[in-house]
Amino acid sequence: MLLYDHHPGYLSWSQYEDNLKQLANNRTNTELSGPPREGQALLQGLLLCGRCGQRMTVRYTGNGGISPQYECHRRWENGQKATCSHLRCEVLDQVITARIMDMLKPANLEIALLALDKVLCQEDEVETSWKLALERAQYEAERAQRQYDLAEPENRLVTRSLETRWNEKLVALNSLREEYEKHRSSRLWRPSPKQREDILAMAEDLPRIWQAPGTSFKDRKRIIRLLIEDITVNCKPRCKDVTMGIRWRSNCHEVIYTTKPLPPSISRKHSPEMVNLVEELATVMTDDKIAEHLNESGHRSSTGKLFTKDSINWIRYRYHIPGPKGGDGYTVKETAEHFGVSTHVIYYWLNRGLLQGSKLAPGWPWKITFDDETEKILCEWAKRSCRIAKAKKEV
Repeated sequence: MLLYDHHPGYLSWSQYEDNLKQLANNRTNTELSGPPREGQALLQGLLLCGRCGQRMTVRYTGNGGISPQYECHRRWENGQKATCSHLRCEVLDQVITARIMDMLKPANLEIALLALDKVLCQEDEVETSWKLALERAQYEAERAQRQYDLAEPENRLVTRSLETRWNEKLVALNSLREEYEKHRSSRLWRPSPKQREDILAMAEDLPRIWQAPGTSFKDRKRIIRLLIEDITVNCKPRCKDVTMGIRWRSNCHEVIYTTKPLPPSISRKHSPEMVNLVEELATVMTDDKIAEHLNESGHRSSTGKLFTKDSINWIRYRYHIPGPKGGDGYTVKETAEHFGVSTHVIYYWLNRGLLQGSKLAPGWPWKITFDDETEKILCEWAKRSCRIAKAKKEV
């Protein structure tokens, strides 16, 4: 049997349990947060993966480890190729730091203290109800004891029933006391007037302390751990949206939404709607005309810039979009096949004005049109002339 405080010791049992808890919290590579350590990652040990629930770790990359990243290795450990969550540390550190500084402003703390006073008043009312219930249960137990003491010992049936009733009242009293102790352990902290003044003074000095050159990353992590229990992060590899569920030390919960920068290969990728629009315009417009039309319509590139001829040309090359057809008409090759001559003859007729053609821009294909009379004249010419190069026949 374990007897608490049976012999005087150099530390109390509560201190001993606190030491064990501190030793467990100081362990690394466990499901606990671990101690605050050196390094730029301010949320080290506080992040939980929103997809698998495991604690996220910190990995320092770059030249000399100057680029810390939060990541979850759970899916790698299970044989999968991609991590659950993976993002750079400054994405979350800046958001949490700004939220803490905003929350600890003197005006916000005064409002929080007023709200705490209101909650404490309600807690006092509950405490009064608990004390009245305990007094009632104590009175009933003592009354049952007095009834048992006044009963005649010879009347065994009466004494047995009174004893049973007395035991029931004692059990109910002990059960109520246990519930009351649980209630007392969950009571809110009550600041004294001196502590209220210290809290407001700390709020004014905190930004200066946080930005002071002598404040190390370990000190900043300790400040954060005084306020935050853990943070659940949910993000996808190819999505910029990040959701953070913060669990404060006060058992309050908050959800914050932010974004993370995507790799250039993804951030510069054009949307399917924009690609379809360029493909539709490319049937009747050149690249510079498409860029001019998109800019005038208020469209912008994936990086927020204006479209240029080169950017439209890159989109057509990247997504295999053909150039404009130039409207109705025949190309030089189609016209040469129609008359049975070589393409050089068609260019000769175009230069002499015997055929009418048009181009959307220099370097774009010809679109040639001709009527029945022109067709008849050129066909007769091609048949009679011995100097016109005929079209080569495929063997």
